[in-house]
Amino acid sequence: QAPAASWQNGSGDHLPFPGPGNDSRGFVRYADTYTLEDGTTHAHVLETHPQWIPNGIIFGNYPSVTLPPNAHFRAKIGFIRPSGGCGSGSVDFVLSARFNGSLIGLVLQTWHKTCDGSLRSVDVDLSSYAGQHAAFSLEVKAGPSSAQDWAVWVSPIVSTP
Repeated sequence: QAPAASWQNGSGDHLPFPGPGNDSRGFVRYADTYTLEDGTTHAHVLETHPQWIPNGIIFGNYPSVTLPPNAHFRAKIGFIRPSGGCGSGSVDFVLSARFNGSLIGLVLQTWHKTCDGSLRSVDVDLSSYAGQHAAFSLEVKAGPSSAQDWAVWVSPIVSTP
C-alpha cells in the first residue's frame, strides 16, 4: 500500500513514490534487489531514507482502514547492507495512527535500531482499536547524522493471527 500513502519529510516537502535513491530531501521506494543487514533479501522491502540532514525525518500517511478484531501490526525493521559491511545507520522507527478521522496522531510504538547485522521483528497488538477507522503512519527519524540510514520495513502489514 506504500504507493497510496502520502510521503513527506520533516520540512514539509511532499516526496514521490518511488523516489530516486539520491534525493537529499529523503526518499521512499521498494528495494527488492538489495541485501539487508542480516544477509537476506526479501520481496517488496520498503526503503524509507530520512531527509539528509541531522535529525532528518521521513513519514508516510496511509489511507484509513477499519480494524478487525484481534488485529496486529507486524514487520521486520532494519537496514540495507552497504558494500563492505553493516554501516553506521541509526534511526527511530515510529508507528502512529489517527483514529476515526481525528487530525491528532497517536504514537503506538517507537523502536530504536542501529545497523548491527540483524533485523528486528516488531508486533503491535491493535485489538483494543477493533472496529475503529485507523489511518496509520510509518516514520523514520535520523539521529545526529542521516548518513547510511537506508532504513527498511520488511513486510509491514496489519492483519489478524
